[in-house]
Amino acid sequence: NFRVTPHDRKDGTVCSEATSPKEQQQQLWSLGQRGCAYSSVHGFDQGEIREKLQAFPGGSIDLLKQESGIAVLTINYPSRMNAFSGSMMVDLEERVHQLESWIDCKGLIVQGASGTFCSGSDLNAVRAISNPQDGMKMCMFMQNALTRLLRLPLISVALVEGRALGGGAELTTACDFRLMASGSVIQFVHKHMGLVPGWGGAARLVRIVGSQNALKLLGGALKVDPELGLQIGLADGVLEVPQAEEGAGTLLQRAENWLSHYTHGAAPVIQAVKKVVLSGRELPLAEALRTEKDVFGTVWGGPANLQALASKVSLTEADGQQHTDADEARGIDSCVELVFPGQLEGCYCGQNTKHLQVRPTVSLARSLSTSSQNHAKVAVLGASGGIGQPLSLLLKNSPLVSHLSLYDIAHTPGVAADLSHIETRAQVTGHMGPDQLNAALQGCDVVVIPAGVPRKPGMTRDDLFNTNATIVATLADACARNCPEAMICVIANPVNSTIPITSEVMKKYGVYNPNKVFGVTTLDIVRANAFVADLKGLDPARVNVPVIGGHAGKTIIPLISQCTPKVEFPADQLAALTGRIQEAGTEVVKAKAGAGSATLSMAYAGARFTFSVLDAMNGKEGVVECGYVRSEETECKYFSTPLLLGKNGIEKNLGLGKLTAFEEKLVADAMDELKASIKKGEDFVANMK
Repeated sequence: NFRVTPHDRKDGTVCSEATSPKEQQQQLWSLGQRGCAYSSVHGFDQGEIREKLQAFPGGSIDLLKQESGIAVLTINYPSRMNAFSGSMMVDLEERVHQLESWIDCKGLIVQGASGTFCSGSDLNAVRAISNPQDGMKMCMFMQNALTRLLRLPLISVALVEGRALGGGAELTTACDFRLMASGSVIQFVHKHMGLVPGWGGAARLVRIVGSQNALKLLGGALKVDPELGLQIGLADGVLEVPQAEEGAGTLLQRAENWLSHYTHGAAPVIQAVKKVVLSGRELPLAEALRTEKDVFGTVWGGPANLQALASKVSLTEADGQQHTDADEARGIDSCVELVFPGQLEGCYCGQNTKHLQVRPTVSLARSLSTSSQNHAKVAVLGASGGIGQPLSLLLKNSPLVSHLSLYDIAHTPGVAADLSHIETRAQVTGHMGPDQLNAALQGCDVVVIPAGVPRKPGMTRDDLFNTNATIVATLADACARNCPEAMICVIANPVNSTIPITSEVMKKYGVYNPNKVFGVTTLDIVRANAFVADLKGLDPARVNVPVIGGHAGKTIIPLISQCTPKVEFPADQLAALTGRIQEAGTEVVKAKAGAGSATLSMAYAGARFTFSVLDAMNGKEGVVECGYVRSEETECKYFSTPLLLGKNGIEKNLGLGKLTAFEEKLVADAMDELKASIKKGEDFVANMK
């Protein structure tokens, strides 16, 4: 037996020595517990309200404990759409008490009977306890029950089938995870009843989806379907409703399979995991750290720990190798490759031998990308084209994207079907033709626009204007109507004109935000990095050349003097390098001999810029990308410079920096062409019918 050193806790209780497995587990459950939200100190008499609630019978809360350590809690009142009667509220409190004392608990699935989750409170009970005093007591009773449910020493998931309304929606927030069946809805309908959530649902909802989304869901009484649920982080997964021939239990089995990924292992360890996460969420940091130390003490040297150590020692002896804790994170017989945007793919352990298997990198991304911050809906407009398809592939592979919405005038269903077979977390939907454009854009956080015709030999970007201007204006109009708060990233050429077009269209709807409309010039930076690295024998991943100005010919101004790391070139070589960067697109067009323009490199650059925007939206600090935006840095209304990105788009325009005489001349030479391109875009919108 292992012992935990006694110490006085902040709440006055003493953490005593634990010698038996049962005592150890019971001690684990008590560590950091704060119990119910209300007691007699708050004027709450639980016995009194229990007696009143019992006067309104109907339905039941059924609990099934399984040998696997996963229990199933069923809300069972089908004739009332599983609404809570008074007696069911008491039942719930009793079932939670039973779970609190279940030594072998690891997981819990909360579901509704007969194909629907829960419609809140039974109106018969509500009418009978409509006076403020009893209403407050019922509120405190249910807050206590649901707080205890959330604090259970197990991992819980709400399996939402059909509707979760009002109190039913609040119940879902008292679980660690939420799985939504296809066609299901979560809706906080309290406003329609002249109420606000009273069972703790509002406070928990803010922690799950953030205050802005919570305000929208409560103030608008919005219906949250699986797609929106994934997007805002209210849903952690979507399960398809089984066909009739598959049987009613199939959905529950799928939920159990999903939950088993997080409950596999010894019960004390799973309980310890829940405890440290719970303390980190609810306690001040100093107290959470102390609780984590206490919980660690309950499993260190325990049966699961000793068994794991013994099995690893035997494996070590068998292969004659020494292994560390880091090896355990990867598995002794295999290494894990980690691939994230902006990083190179490689062996995580730094070794290239004695590894028999390689685990797929996307599996890690898929299993870990469940935080509310990483639930972004990204639309690609022009998804079937030469840029759109590889761009969509790169976005599908990112854990930053939860929903990839693809739009084009043709072939989009096929592209979407193809991408949907890739084993990454992003849901893919395909939308084809003008009639489906609005649906493609609704709820989008980021819109990337590679749509338009490509350049052919002999054509300049400006030659594309007549066709692509109309395309971009149409798409910008749809964005203004369907996702006015989204980040708009325009790839379609000529960017020097299409960004003014996009901006003027957004202005017509009164939704223009200059901090959220970007011309994607990243390909110029990517090319400059590659060319400089090639000339100097450097790793291109470590080279960064700012490129300012515009995105066509001489308006592309690479600032070699500001390159990191510092590089220098003779004047003639510098002029040749600058010219190559400016005309690199033409180089590709000629090389493809009429078969297209720079599609693959543009897709890479577009994905890089999109990932940077998403990183910044998720709170990552110090994200800088060059972009062609509304600007006051020069005499041109729009100009590309390095931008510090934030949650709401451009946080700060970092300007041109210190220029050499050569670079100053490049800027001066670009002005007339830039001004003409900007005016051409603005005039196009002004003359639109």
